[in-house]
Amino acid sequence: MTNKLGKPVSQRQLRVGEMIKQSLGMIFVRNEAKVPELETNTITVTEVKMSQDLKVAKAYVLPLGGKNAEETVEKLKKYSFLIRKTLSKKIIMKFLPKILFAKDNSFEYAEKIENLIKQTNKYEKMTRKTKNLATHEKDTGSSEVQIALLTEKIDTLSKHVKQFKKDKHSSVGLLKAVNRRKKLLDYLKKYKIDSYKNVLTKLNLRK
Repeated sequence: MTNKLGKPVSQRQLRVGEMIKQSLGMIFVRNEAKVPELETNTITVTEVKMSQDLKVAKAYVLPLGGKNAEETVEKLKKYSFLIRKTLSKKIIMKFLPKILFAKDNSFEYAEKIENLIKQTNKYEKMTRKTKNLATHEKDTGSSEVQIALLTEKIDTLSKHVKQFKKDKHSSVGLLKAVNRRKKLLDYLKKYKIDSYKNVLTKLNLRK
């Protein structure tokens, strides 16, 4: 394992970092540091990274639900001397390290990656449907493609509305999408019967 500078992290650094993490976590849970205007029992210490000389400990923290994270970190920085004083009673070290607090962005980053993956999968699924119904390679606006896109939207909104029945905005959006798709299907049925039948089959829609 290496740090951001590419230097190897020693087992001693890892061991001391874990010890301080556990101690800080206990201090926060019990609200022992008595940080003014801050309930530390809602704060999670996710990681502690030690400098090579063990004189600096960078503690990554995250409040419950990620709310007011920046404000929480600023208060921890301001009153770090109180936390360090409490920590000195928990661990025995030749030199007690300076505690630097920072917001843990790993969960936020992971959530963004997960949402990106979901969007990508959804786009690929939608692309396959539209490709099957596209009238030519660059087709993005034909009735067939629009029906495929609307069908995807209707499926997504239907699931959402079932879960959140009081979401009137989504219900209205669902109704508009259904009406729009119906008009496009009626158009195909009247003027392009073969395309109409093909769309019903490919999208598994009822006549």
